[in-house]
Amino acid sequence: MDSRRSTCKEADLLLALLRAEPESRPATADSNPIPAGIDWPRLLALAECNRVGALLYRQITAMDADVLPQEALADLREIGSARSLRNLTLTGELLKVLRGFAVAGIGVVPYKGPVLASMLYESLAFREFGDIDLLIHAGDIGRASSALLGQGYGPAGSLTPGQEQALVGFESELAFYHPGRDVLIELHWNFRARHYYFPIDPQLVRSRLQPAEVMKAPVRTLSDEDLFLLLCVSGAGHGWRFLSLIFDVAALIKTRPEMDWQEVSRLADRLECRRMLQLGLFLAHDLLGTTVPPGLVDQARADRTIVSLAREARDRMCAPAGEAPRLSTQASFYLRACDTPWAAVRFLARNLFAPTSRDIAWISLPPSLCLLYFAVRPVRLITSCISRLISPRRQSSL
Repeated sequence: MDSRRSTCKEADLLLALLRAEPESRPATADSNPIPAGIDWPRLLALAECNRVGALLYRQITAMDADVLPQEALADLREIGSARSLRNLTLTGELLKVLRGFAVAGIGVVPYKGPVLASMLYESLAFREFGDIDLLIHAGDIGRASSALLGQGYGPAGSLTPGQEQALVGFESELAFYHPGRDVLIELHWNFRARHYYFPIDPQLVRSRLQPAEVMKAPVRTLSDEDLFLLLCVSGAGHGWRFLSLIFDVAALIKTRPEMDWQEVSRLADRLECRRMLQLGLFLAHDLLGTTVPPGLVDQARADRTIVSLAREARDRMCAPAGEAPRLSTQASFYLRACDTPWAAVRFLARNLFAPTSRDIAWISLPPSLCLLYFAVRPVRLITSCISRLISPRRQSSL
């Protein structure tokens, strides 16, 4: 079954342009190079909201053909230049932060963002990213926070050091922001986020790191197999709402022919994320024409749920620019991608009952009473709902 069926000509052409080999014209579904009546501003808007504007510019400039009108090409060139400048800024900031952590003796593992761009793409400019992800030991949260504060970063929330320590038991990340440089850094101590649940042991991840380079600076990052599964699970958590997420999966397959697919499959079974793995492979194969392990994609094609989810992801490409899916829609997507009812219940329970940074910031409890945050959460939510109900009435009475 084909997930590419759509009435959106611009999305179809965008996919064809991204799939095309350099120095060739794109082959669209109807074999007509450029369909008539293309809304070029809409195509560029789709490329931007799917975070593939820079990739599209690379493809267009590599083709031996005048594919885009000159005005659209000029707009696309501007998109590519802006993305290149932003990526260089973020990459430079990553290297600066890594040096600061090294001086402080803090072990840190960069992944995704600039590292993924350096590993999988010909240039840092071709993969769009908006923040910096770092894996650290949970015990290093305090020292890492101090190191970032010393470099001009501040916590994205308003937590005290004691509340930050309480957060470690309930959440998976802590965000820091530098207002002068407009850079967001997320410190992760596991991969059990709110929008996805990837229960791999961080110690296992660290035991099989691989070397990589970012602007000729050596770093160590996730193994190909761990990274591939993380991309598939995270993509499901985002509802595969960006085409760039699928492009990352396709690029990892293409640039890593030595990938140990048996290990990937074994790990997916153990972590109960086989359907998410198959969905990521299916999307890369069906939308971008990526060659994937035949056994895995055949299993995906036979799963009606995977085919349905792939169509939903494909339809989001045609959504108006800036229109993000509702959180309930994303959660529903992820729940259907779960392997088992238990995995779905675990995900729901975590999001419904586990305290968040807002719950912890609402009231400060001593470490010995941190389990009471489970009781704080419903009280805060009820109080917040009551406040929202009362506020409009107060305003209308004025």
